[in-house]
Amino acid sequence: MRLIPLRENMLHEKTLLYTWQLEGIYKNAHSAIRANPEPLKKKDAGKVTKKRWNLKKLSGTVRKHHVQQKKNVFLKNLSNEAEVAA
Repeated sequence: MRLIPLRENMLHEKTLLYTWQLEGIYKNAHSAIRANPEPLKKKDAGKVTKKRWNLKKLSGTVRKHHVQQKKNVFLKNLSNEAEVAA
């Protein structure tokens, strides 16, 4: 019989779960399922909020207003530069 080193016998190092512990875990899980076979209700299963990665489209009037504001700022900066240069 070959001896398995401890590292190979471990399933996951962070949880420290060994292969020989799995049998007990599965027995407990199956007995709990047999005791109450109804699936458990998940908390907040219906409340899913989706993330919006892009911005919502603006309406035409709002978009034109934003462009007009940017245009005014640009023209104001342009006139200020002209005054400084003169």
